[in-house]
Amino acid sequence: MKVLTQKLAGLPVPLLPTMVGAITLSNVYYNAFGFAWVMHLTNVAAMLIWLLAVVKIVIHFDTFRKEYGNPALGALYGAVSMLLMLFGAYLHPLFPELGKGLWLVGILLHSVHILVFTYMHVVKSRSWDTFVPTWLVAYLGILVSVSVGGEMNAPLLTSAILYYGIAMYIVVGSLLVYRIFAKPLAPVFLHSKCILLAPPSLCFVGYLTVTENVNPTVAYLLYVLLLSSFLYFLKNIPVFFSAPFTPGFSGLTFPNAIAIVASLQMSGYLELIENAALSQFVREVAGIQIYITTTVIAFVLYRFIKMFVNSLEKEKVIAG
Repeated sequence: MKVLTQKLAGLPVPLLPTMVGAITLSNVYYNAFGFAWVMHLTNVAAMLIWLLAVVKIVIHFDTFRKEYGNPALGALYGAVSMLLMLFGAYLHPLFPELGKGLWLVGILLHSVHILVFTYMHVVKSRSWDTFVPTWLVAYLGILVSVSVGGEMNAPLLTSAILYYGIAMYIVVGSLLVYRIFAKPLAPVFLHSKCILLAPPSLCFVGYLTVTENVNPTVAYLLYVLLLSSFLYFLKNIPVFFSAPFTPGFSGLTFPNAIAIVASLQMSGYLELIENAALSQFVREVAGIQIYITTTVIAFVLYRFIKMFVNSLEKEKVIAG
């Protein structure tokens, strides 16, 4: 037990956003194909990882504080609250009050995360070198609450979060694109480039969730941005997977998963406005996304498990 408790200090922070991606993908399997077991098993596994992360924060607070002090890594702690939002949506059909409560706590916790992160890494000190795409998890991760908040009956709150998210996407996203072109990212941040796929997807899903009268221009613009980002990911697959595995591979998970949700919603919207041909095309794109994303997330989760098993085996060798 003591060994496992000590091991928690090394729980990789990127595992948390990976589980956000896994849950999002499992929701696709449930909503599109009716595979409930996939959704249930993934949520249970994610709850276990979330609990381990919370225990790590409590009993290894110095480690947490050091990780949070690293802007690239600290931003990923936003996945703690993002998972709460997803757990709330998962539990809401059976336990409405508990589900909405967790969803609201997730929003509150992420709001605090944004404020603390901004104070530490923007107000108190700042550097172009540490301004990397993982910052989008801190500033736009709260949009997860909108994408799963359709049943929460909180239209004013979700609308406010959506408009905040779009504003942050314009500001932070533009600065990141400028930063990447002005000063290329270090190799350690290679996979974080894929995170740029997440904001247009989250904004698109949120827009369709909270807006009754959808503006076609806005919908098309957001989806074109999403599709452009996805094509960038496809183009760079050989580069991404030529690198040795690191926890940074988590950057390939959630962005691709939420992009599937966006494509399926775009297909539904196009069908609603009676553009059957384009609707079918986008649905086929979603099929390709599901195929690729399932492979990516399965690979990343497998490598995380292998990393953990290897660390335990190494511990046994040292103890022996």
